[in-house]
Amino acid sequence: MHPSDSVRNLGVIFDSSANMDAHVNNLCRAAYKQLYLISKMKRCMDAQSLEIMIHAFVTTKLDYCNSLLCGVDRNLISKVQRVQNAAALLQDAEDATTSPLSYVNFTGCQYFRGLTS
Repeated sequence: MHPSDSVRNLGVIFDSSANMDAHVNNLCRAAYKQLYLISKMKRCMDAQSLEIMIHAFVTTKLDYCNSLLCGVDRNLISKVQRVQNAAALLQDAEDATTSPLSYVNFTGCQYFRGLTS
């Protein structure tokens, strides 16, 4: 047997360096795949159905165990933020800045660092 570089527990991937890089990469890959599939069906849906699909298949992936991302490198947080921006853009291509998804910012967990120390 050979030791593994990463392990999955309850859907979260922990790597040997404990920097959550493997988890974020896997999370973004899965979310982008769902966004791609939803974009192919976008013409067949009304706006409300599209919003439900994005929340059901993308936002839930981003929200699951996102508290584990507190304190990780800004580059990893920006990867997750780009996925969320893409979801907001898909939801409302005309004006993604007014989409409900665009108001949530994954860098918000940095404000809790001072409270835990």
